[in-house]
This record gives sequence, C-alpha cells and structure tokens, in this order.
Amino acid sequence: MSRRILVALTFFALAVPLGAQVPPLRVSPYAEIKQRVGLTDIGIVYHRPGVKGRVIWGGLQKYNEVWRAGANEPTLITWSDSVTVSGTRFSPGTYRMVVIPRQDGPWTVVFNSEVKSWGTVYDSTYDVARIGVTPMEVPHEEWMSFAFTDLTAQSASLVLRWEKVGLPLQITVPTAGKYATLARSAYGAAIGTSMAQARYLMDNGSLADAEKAADQAGKIEEGAGTLRLKSEILARQGKYADAIKMAEKAIAVGKSANPRFVTTALDTFIKEWKEKTGGKK
Repeated sequence: MSRRILVALTFFALAVPLGAQVPPLRVSPYAEIKQRVGLTDIGIVYHRPGVKGRVIWGGLQKYNEVWRAGANEPTLITWSDSVTVSGTRFSPGTYRMVVIPRQDGPWTVVFNSEVKSWGTVYDSTYDVARIGVTPMEVPHEEWMSFAFTDLTAQSASLVLRWEKVGLPLQITVPTAGKYATLARSAYGAAIGTSMAQARYLMDNGSLADAEKAADQAGKIEEGAGTLRLKSEILARQGKYADAIKMAEKAIAVGKSANPRFVTTALDTFIKEWKEKTGGKK
C-alpha cells in the first residue's frame, strides 16, 4: 500500500468517530417545504428526482401507472386543520401522495392514509380521495419540486413541477372559522365572534360588512378594542375624519378603564390619518 493511500485512510479513520453512521448520499436528494396559509400549517417531505436527459412522461414514468410523486420514501403531505383540496375536503393529518399520469385528459392525484411503507409500496385500499388535475406546461424543471403560489389568507395553489409538466392543486383553509374560535376564547363568545368577523372581513371581504360586524361588537361592549377596530375599518373606507374621532374615543375609553392604557398604536393611526386629511379632522 502506498504511503499516500495509507495517509488518506488514516485521515478518514480519524475524521469519522468509531461507530458513527455515514448518512446516505441520495441520488434524488431529500427536500421539505412548509407554508402557513392563513392560520393553517402545510408541510411536504419528498425526494427530488432529476430529469438527466431522460424521457420522463411515457418513458421513465409510464402513463396510467402509479408514481410516488418523488423518489425513495413516500411523498407525505401534512396539514394542521381540515382543508379543501380542489373541491375535496380532508381532515387534519398526514397523507401519502401519489400521481397517475395520463397521456390524454386530467391526471389523477391520490391521497392515501398509509404513510409508513416504502415509496413504491402503494395499497389503494387506503385511498382517502382521488382528484383529477389538468396538467399545465411549465418551463423546464430539472429537479422535481413543490411550490406554493397565489397565497391569500384563505387559500394557496400547491404546484408539483417536473420536466415541463406542472400539476396545480388548489387548497382552501378555514381561516375565518379558526380566527373566530381563537377570538371567542380571547374575548368571550359573542363579542369575540363579531370582532373576528369584522377583522377578517376588513382584510378579506367587504368593508361595509366589516363595519356592520364592528358595530355589532360595539353594541355588545363599547371598549377600546371595538372602537379601535371600527376606526381602522373607517380609515380603510377613506373616512379619515370619522376614523380619527373614533380613535380618539378609543383612547378616552381606554384611559378611563385603565390609566396606564397604551395609546401608541392609536396615536400613530391618528397622525397618519390627519396627514391624509391635510391636518383637518
């Protein structure tokens, strides 16, 4: 054995502790992606196969045959709440995801509850749902990927891309209902529901409806919180003079209830809104 080889082997032996396991170097590398949509967490773990000059669809991956939507271990998708995927409702949990490519027409995306077996071990008796998805042409994607696009407070598009094919899945999450539930626990049932609806509508729906919900909350309890919310909705509608009056009332009510009431946010709002009205109330 040459001296150079002996030195190299000695260095390797010193570098790797006795009994340590060298992690596998996968041809198709491990990946994960996480995204919060509204108040719902969605995560995917998978392995990314490469094109490497091969014919993928109809070649490496046959049409009408199950593909594990990745490589190696199963591709798993998890959501923290009940969600709707392209019109199909799912309970919270983790699902195996497989795809059946078609030469013509929509492809089939399958969600399956068996998540422990190797990626190619697929048992259709555990299928939870099958969804038809029309593939779209995308720029060349050498390494298969998942990505979240078109994010809103209540939805997102999850797109699987490989080679020149993209499969978009539309995911809708229960932001409004979950926000209302959290608000009820924080503020009490009736007022929490009205405030949650008002704030949700202010950001995602009709400002007129948001104002009605804020008025309802104010009827239940005219506190600094409900008054501030009403002032923000008025400002979103461009009613700055009314918003300033409402914010000033919120400060007065807040200080009356608690001399140490913090007014920083309301003071900032009032300053900004006065600038928009030229300093006039």
